[in-house]
Amino acid sequence: MKSKGKYGEYHLAFCSHYVADLSQPLHNVEHNFINVTYHKDIDGIINDGILENLDKIKVYPIRIESEEALAKEVARIANQAMILGYKLEDEKRLLTKEEAYQQVSHSASLFRAILEYVSGGIKPEK
Repeated sequence: MKSKGKYGEYHLAFCSHYVADLSQPLHNVEHNFINVTYHKDIDGIINDGILENLDKIKVYPIRIESEEALAKEVARIANQAMILGYKLEDEKRLLTKEEAYQQVSHSASLFRAILEYVSGGIKPEK
């Protein structure tokens, strides 16, 4: 990849983007009128004050031992986000800041586990 001008960080940037998007509730439900109406606002719920409130992001332990374990964690977080997304649709409301920080915490926890896995902290299964 280096000969192509791309580095490990390049792939991690994509990974971090997709892991972050994973916990956005409206990314896991049907793209309909409610999704179109609230999507941009939900994306921005914590953007303005996040750097001043990093303590609200609670990183919890996730252990990734294999690609299968990673897939299970991705599905777990996506399913949680989907449940919340349909709840927001049913209630026709935006995400609360508390819900937003909880969702960000899921993605931050998964990304930390991915970084540990790819850095060799956990050896892949054979």
